[in-house]
Amino acid sequence: MKKLYRRLLVGIAAVLGVWLGAAGILIATSAPQFAAKPYVVRTQPSAPCLIAADTRCYTARDGSILHADYVAASADDKPVIVLLHGVMSSAHELRPAAQALHDVSGAAVVSVDLRGHGASSGRFGDIDYIGQYEDDVADVVAALRREQPSRKLVLAGHSMGGGVALRYAAKKTLPSVDGYLLFAPHLGDGAPTTPRESAPAPGAPEAPIKLHLRRTLGLVMFNAFGIRVFNGLGTLYFNVADTDGLLHYSFRAMLSCAPDDYRAALGADDKPLLILAGSRDEAFNASAYPDVAGLHRGGTAVLVDGATHDGILSSPLAMASAANWLR
Repeated sequence: MKKLYRRLLVGIAAVLGVWLGAAGILIATSAPQFAAKPYVVRTQPSAPCLIAADTRCYTARDGSILHADYVAASADDKPVIVLLHGVMSSAHELRPAAQALHDVSGAAVVSVDLRGHGASSGRFGDIDYIGQYEDDVADVVAALRREQPSRKLVLAGHSMGGGVALRYAAKKTLPSVDGYLLFAPHLGDGAPTTPRESAPAPGAPEAPIKLHLRRTLGLVMFNAFGIRVFNGLGTLYFNVADTDGLLHYSFRAMLSCAPDDYRAALGADDKPLLILAGSRDEAFNASAYPDVAGLHRGGTAVLVDGATHDGILSSPLAMASAANWLR
């Protein structure tokens, strides 16, 4: 019997060694390459956050400062909308959308720079652990609840920001909100709204974003055994470069951009939820959003004819739909 146990342990150790060895080889593979010359940007450290009429500064639980653009409400009984930007974006780029939301609803709009983006502190494209984005949002929500306890608070987001909002909804331990307003949200790889990877058609333009698939698989293999020391490695690359090379999101940041399980996130509560998406969305399969919204007990979806992925933020029909829903 002892020999059998010994052989079993040796067999398990051998399989584990092969598994971890394969994972190590996969994460060491080279990053994706782009044929087109990358767009070059100059990145600068975020400036100190200063509170002003149109700016707010929030302190996260680890002491990091989160910057937000602020549009004041038109009246004391209007709601507060916390607005989250998309991938590689910032609150600055959401200013027209924030102003439009305020104009149609009178709501206060707090457009947050996620950690490492815009004027918030942190490293671009990386966080300390999977789920830190929604924890940061929770700290902002808690601060707003203390400042304005009588107002309804709606969590809104575009693309990646919508994914972070749904990750937030999936966590029962975070401060509650009164509704979710999602513009073409990223629901994760398993969702019907996410296009399946396929070889580009001959002559098609090169994709500006590429997944480091081999490294992602290797990191999934490591994480299956609780090994997370390599989660800061890049897995989602953009054809944009600074002095340090191609900009990218780490594995832990990439996983934090969308819910782990879109079905569980949508079924986590019954707070009102509205999804707005354009029929010409280039990033996601917009036609699947109505069925997806039906998984939520208070969810609805509106498809705006002709609107694109970013264009949904400037669509008058989308803003009118949001205003009606907010009322």
